[in-house]
Amino acid sequence: MATKPQATYHPWLRLSAFALIGVLSIGCAFSRVPVQPAPGLLFTSIDAPLSVDLDGEPLGDRRGKASAYYIRVPWPGNWSFGIGDASIEAAMAQGDIQTLRHADYHQFQVLGVFGNFEVIAYGE
Repeated sequence: MATKPQATYHPWLRLSAFALIGVLSIGCAFSRVPVQPAPGLLFTSIDAPLSVDLDGEPLGDRRGKASAYYIRVPWPGNWSFGIGDASIEAAMAQGDIQTLRHADYHQFQVLGVFGNFEVIAYGE
């Protein structure tokens, strides 16, 4: 009866795999996003400016909104699904804004599972 040959793994192969995983996941640890509010345990509803350079300028006559929705399924495997375009450009197009004066955002979240992110653009 013939025996099956054993697969041999070199120690450098295992070390290389861990190093590759570490290099590829470092972006997750140091990601920079324009908005990162503190999430609530049960419910979150936040309104805040996207702009920090207000300078007392008027907001403008027009207002446009753009939204994105997401659902996160924490079990099995922490899957996330999202749809929508919450960009400033989409909000400007929705409000027919040519010159942007200011932008705000609204974030709504329930249990960290369902959420809505909305950008509000003001201008002329």
